[in-house]
Amino acid sequence: MGYLINSYEKSITAQGVIIRKGGGGAPEIFLVHDRGKEYRKPAGWGLPGGKVEKEETPDDGLVREVEEETPFRVSGCYFLFSEEKNQGVNEIQVFLTEIEKETRAALPAAEEEIDGGRWFTPEEIFKAPFAGPAVENGIYFSHKARIFRALRLLNLWQPLAEENTSPPLHPPPPTGGWRRRAAPY
Repeated sequence: MGYLINSYEKSITAQGVIIRKGGGGAPEIFLVHDRGKEYRKPAGWGLPGGKVEKEETPDDGLVREVEEETPFRVSGCYFLFSEEKNQGVNEIQVFLTEIEKETRAALPAAEEEIDGGRWFTPEEIFKAPFAGPAVENGIYFSHKARIFRALRLLNLWQPLAEENTSPPLHPPPPTGGWRRRAAPY
């Protein structure tokens, strides 16, 4: 009798941290607004990016996703760090993403997930609520943590003494109780 081997392909998601100098020299980070249609997640703000296709490298997938979801053209991307999720089945790779000036005024009409984007300061991100069943249009918890990790790696953000030095390890429980996600199959 043989053993059944669980064969799977690792899913890779690439996300881009797009930074510019804002007024007064402070960094600003571009986030996209997700309508929340997939997997019953709430609408919210997060990093541009998405799943890397089988024939793509992670940086090629990042360029494709950023150009689909934002009004920018990518001129370069630099690997910052990666995270494994779901016991190694999923990997998220985060890149510092260089952009050219805005190349179009609006997102492509075919983009169904994303309906806009804007620049945020680190302080706005830090103080924003987490997106969840009870909070529409907050910032996704995992994205918030990745943004601050990237900013710290790049020495672009130092919290004020009166602020907590890092985002909490877990998002606060939603006021309406936890919602179970539907199985993906």
